[in-house]
Amino acid sequence: MGQIPVIRDLPVGENLQDHMHVDGIVGTLRRPTGLNLFRLSTVTDYAYKRSGPLSIPASIEALAFVSTSFVNESLEFPDAEIALQSLPSSALPLECYFASMGLRKDVYNQYYLPNRGRHGFALAPVMNRPKSRGYVKLRTTDPFDKPIIDPKYLTHPDDVKAAVEGVKIALRLMKSDAMRAVGAKPWNIPFKWCLSEGSVWSDPYLTCLVRHLAHTTWHACCTCPMGMDEKAVLDPDLRVRGVKNLRVVDASVMPTIVSGNLNAPTMMIADKAAAMIIQDNL
Repeated sequence: MGQIPVIRDLPVGENLQDHMHVDGIVGTLRRPTGLNLFRLSTVTDYAYKRSGPLSIPASIEALAFVSTSFVNESLEFPDAEIALQSLPSSALPLECYFASMGLRKDVYNQYYLPNRGRHGFALAPVMNRPKSRGYVKLRTTDPFDKPIIDPKYLTHPDDVKAAVEGVKIALRLMKSDAMRAVGAKPWNIPFKWCLSEGSVWSDPYLTCLVRHLAHTTWHACCTCPMGMDEKAVLDPDLRVRGVKNLRVVDASVMPTIVSGNLNAPTMMIADKAAAMIIQDNL
């Protein structure tokens, strides 16, 4: 195909951001206190009442929003959250989940599988204010070709350090009095690919663990940011700068990722955009 004519030279596709979810911070329990997906009542509760374990997204029962020492205090937003997943990572449903995330079978078998059948849970740090920035670019002039997507996860050194600090917060929670009361203990199986870096749960070991087991939370955003500077693709009314009758209305308009899931903020953006479009056409 020939060249794509450029109507307006704007940094579309730059500024890609996402939340990072760190797996592997798991524990065992002395007695069952979490979710049980393998009961008939689990299915019937959801089928008839839309309640029970199957109504809990990703089996996450609680979230704690916390700040690491790398938080931008001027923003007044926590830069991390800890997700309590009340399902052992060794359980069959999570084996399917890890496989879908691309985790190698040998890694799952070494680190998670030996505790299958034991009661357990996970405390997963999610890094909400990453400093790393990726991009989305065209591969060729063919619009049907797959784009080049490079999220550049963990390329900013502060993101790795903040993730390690988030893991340490999760470990402190795991060792709290409330957790000890139900017999909670950190995973008794070391991640063998990181043992050469340092002792289990040391900073070098955790840095290695983060680099091996952190992954997307499917919160990609911010590649068509609104604003007034040269990095902005849109004006404050979500109109593409220099182009008439064209707006962008989705999570890409955020200049900076929010400290939490993108669902509700994106719906609010759409609601505001609808109001602006109506106002423009009165």
